[in-house]
Amino acid sequence: MKKISAFKIYALVSFLIISFLSGIVIKPHFILTDNPSQRVRYVLGGFNFEHSLTAIFICLMVYLLLEFFEGGFKDEK
Repeated sequence: MKKISAFKIYALVSFLIISFLSGIVIKPHFILTDNPSQRVRYVLGGFNFEHSLTAIFICLMVYLLLEFFEGGFKDEK
């Protein structure tokens, strides 16, 4: 039975977190006040599934590249 390495667990969990966070949409709302530090408020604007799918695809490609070259290159010394 092949052992699951810590690299695989760490990579998959971090890629899932990145893909979830990339789908969150934050919208700015501008408020007319005299205080410049209170003029912009950021509000959660929903979840963009398309951005999340794009992040999953990119993370999957990076993971497969890392998995493929885990042993290093053949010409490497």
